[in-house]
Amino acid sequence: MKLKDDYQKVICRHEFVCGLTNNLAAVRSVTITLFFERAFMKHYFNYLVILALLQFTHFDLHAQDKAYLQHVEKFFELVKGKKYGESIDYIYSSNSWILKTKSDDISLVRSSFASLPQLMGGYSGFEKLAEEEIGTRYVHLEYIVFFERQPLRIYFSFYKPEKEWIIQTFGYQDNIDEWSTEKARNTYLYSSP
Repeated sequence: MKLKDDYQKVICRHEFVCGLTNNLAAVRSVTITLFFERAFMKHYFNYLVILALLQFTHFDLHAQDKAYLQHVEKFFELVKGKKYGESIDYIYSSNSWILKTKSDDISLVRSSFASLPQLMGGYSGFEKLAEEEIGTRYVHLEYIVFFERQPLRIYFSFYKPEKEWIIQTFGYQDNIDEWSTEKARNTYLYSSP
């Protein structure tokens, strides 16, 4: 009885799709389609579970790859807490090579960055401007940081030599007008037909 009902469905589909009842090839194609539909529906739940697991695994792996953002978040937490010198110490603490070879340069950056509140006023937030991944183990980030007097551009480059992300480059620019003009010019030049 079940087979007869399925055959009737095939014939009805065939008539609907092809408009002919004597075309054996069309009946075969609809029968094959019906078979695959039934097989798919039988395992539909299994497919959904596998798909969900793949999606969660993908997001988890992607989150692990973006571990460098934790360094940036901690940096801005320290800035928000008015711990400007500590924020510089923290951001460079991930790279022992820079700490060994550039300690004098880090001291200069720390002292100039710590003087920002006197020059720029109070901190009021930040926004990400750009995140550019260069391959799978190098990333460049740019932020605009808002102070009472004017905004500031801060950029970070992180490198992943093995398992952990380390700072490669840190810098800031207080003359944002030059940078924004250059950025607008490049956008205009490269977007023209």
